[in-house]
Amino acid sequence: MNSLKRKLVIIAASTGGPGHIQRILSSLGSDFSASIVIAQHMGEEYLPSFARALDEKCSLSVGLVQDGGALLRSRVYVCSGFCRFVFEKGVLKMEKKDSLKNGFNPDIDTLVRSAYELKDNFSLLGVILTGIGSDGALGCSKLLDAGGRCLAESQKSAVIFGMPKNAKEINDKVELMDLEKIIDEVVKFGNLVG
Repeated sequence: MNSLKRKLVIIAASTGGPGHIQRILSSLGSDFSASIVIAQHMGEEYLPSFARALDEKCSLSVGLVQDGGALLRSRVYVCSGFCRFVFEKGVLKMEKKDSLKNGFNPDIDTLVRSAYELKDNFSLLGVILTGIGSDGALGCSKLLDAGGRCLAESQKSAVIFGMPKNAKEINDKVELMDLEKIIDEVVKFGNLVG
């Protein structure tokens, strides 16, 4: 990992995810240096209260992604709809569009795939947690192509093994591990000098 690169963590989940995300974030100290973007399948109307609940449990500031908003180090952002990373003039920003009526909210694949363009400037860590289906699996493979790392929750600790299982099946470089090990790896990633 190039220590001169900024660090970005993308955590994605569906069914069973909120509690697991809270466990990860509550394990991070105020010296955690990476930006974190959370993609939790959830109705748009519930996301503000979800972000507030995380903010109360986390030593880092947690808020909702804003269209065109800059992503700062040591902050956590909860996304919705179709979010994409954009890196312009040295600033990491988010582009955000509303979800399609019958689509996922947020669309994890769209988010994670867009991180590919950040490969020259960011060290990337993707985390696929518990959830039904395969959203995020293709994006995770693209993240690996960009030289990033992708962790997926093991069947042992996942409430639903669908999303992690599909990510591993699409790309064998995805690392399966229990939630406690994922927490350790996220903490280590954010605390490395960089």
